[in-house]
Amino acid sequence: MNMKNALLILVVLFGTTAMGQYKDLIQLKNGSSVRGRVIEKNEQQVKIRTRDGSILVFNAADVIGIDDFRPEVSSSGYYLDAGMGLLGGPGRGSFSGQLVQGYAFSRHWQAGVGLGFETAAFNSYVPVFAEGKFNWLNKATSPFVKLMGGYMVPMNFTQSNGGFTLGAALGYTIYLSHRLGLTTSLGYRFARLVERNNWWWDEFETIRQLNRFEVRFGLTFR
Repeated sequence: MNMKNALLILVVLFGTTAMGQYKDLIQLKNGSSVRGRVIEKNEQQVKIRTRDGSILVFNAADVIGIDDFRPEVSSSGYYLDAGMGLLGGPGRGSFSGQLVQGYAFSRHWQAGVGLGFETAAFNSYVPVFAEGKFNWLNKATSPFVKLMGGYMVPMNFTQSNGGFTLGAALGYTIYLSHRLGLTTSLGYRFARLVERNNWWWDEFETIRQLNRFEVRFGLTFR
C-alpha cells in the first residue's frame, strides 16, 4: 500500500470519527431538536456546536433536555457496504477495496454479494464473492462476525488462472445517522491461486496458497 492510499484511509477514518462526536441532541420547548456537541452548559444558557461548525446558543429555560442521539435504522432492507483496508502477512501486502450489496433480513442476519480489487504475488485480482454477517446485538450499532467465500478473477489471464478465496472477520458497526454507519473489522483471508509461468523454453503452473490477515474499515448505507 503506497503513501497516497494510506493518507486516503486516514482522512476517511478521522472524518467519520469526527462525525461520531456530534451525538448530543437538544430538545427544545417549541418541539424542534438540534444535534451536535454541547460545548457549554450552565443555568443561563446552552451552547452546541453543529456538524457544519456553527455554534448555536439557547436559553436554558427553552431547553427541555439533552439526550444522546440514537439513529433509527431500519431492522431490514437493502444495504450497501463500501470498504477499504490492508491485506498483510507472508509475501507482499496489498491494498484492498470492496463493494457489497445485500439484504438485511433482521437486526441479526445479513447476506450480500460483492466484488473488489487487490493484489497477490505481483498479480492483480478482482475477488467476486458472497458473504454472510451476524450482528450480535438486537440493534443497529453492534459487533458482528462475517464469513465470505468466492473466486479471485485475475486481471491478466496470461499470468494467472485465479483461484478460490475464503475469509472470516470480527468487527463493529456504529451508525452516525439514520442511514449512514461506520464499520471496522479484523479478519483472516485464505486464497489458493494458480499462476502461469510462460517462458520461451517452458510453460508450467504454480499453485500459491496465501494466508493473510485483513484490516478493513468502511461505510454502510441503508
